[in-house]
Amino acid sequence: MAGTMNLGRMAVALAVAAGACLAQEIPDLDAEDVSDALAQSLEYYQSHPVNLNRAGADEIAGIPLLYPLEALALARYLRGHPGLRE
Repeated sequence: MAGTMNLGRMAVALAVAAGACLAQEIPDLDAEDVSDALAQSLEYYQSHPVNLNRAGADEIAGIPLLYPLEALALARYLRGHPGLRE
């Protein structure tokens, strides 16, 4: 019985995560203004890299090309695995 409940919870969690992934908006990289803004953002992060050992969830969410769900997963991983070497 407990195994069935855990399986049901896992199925619901996967369905919610899949729905969230589909709901994420993908920017139109062909638009010139989006491309310029992305290029400027990437240049900024190249000269100001994010230290993942000290970064908060908000700072991780600001990293270009990371979808919100990816940023959340990375922040959760880093809380459970502190002290990355590189």
